[in-house]
Amino acid sequence: MVKKDCPKLKDLKNDDKFVSARVFALTKGEAKTSNAVVTGQITISGKLCNVLFNSGATHSFISVNMKDRLDKPYELFRDKFVTKLPSGEVMLSSRGVHDIVVRVEGRDLPVDLIKLDLKDYGVILGIDSLARHRATIDYKSKIVNLRIEGRG
Repeated sequence: MVKKDCPKLKDLKNDDKFVSARVFALTKGEAKTSNAVVTGQITISGKLCNVLFNSGATHSFISVNMKDRLDKPYELFRDKFVTKLPSGEVMLSSRGVHDIVVRVEGRDLPVDLIKLDLKDYGVILGIDSLARHRATIDYKSKIVNLRIEGRG
């Protein structure tokens, strides 16, 4: 489906601002065949979560199931996100969570997450969050390192 054919787009106002987004892997199968992602588990607002670190994703995303486990309501974003999926399909989202706490190495890191229909992962951390927290990814060893302020 192409963006112009998306039924949800027909209901929007002309003055809505659209932001293009993309994600390169959504499932465990896609992650296994990609050399550009790392998987793991992190804690988000005190809840253990399967995460996909995907530097090819332009933004960070949260599944409906993971969001339902959190004690934080969806917020309406100012922009509408038009996300291209690995299948070529396009999903539209204008909701998500702002400044949700991701705990890494004993430190709390705030991230913004866009609602997306995910099955195998609770969260995809894309380049927006990875760059914000100065992450480096060793794809061969499948290790993600974050430079946390106040640490060397």
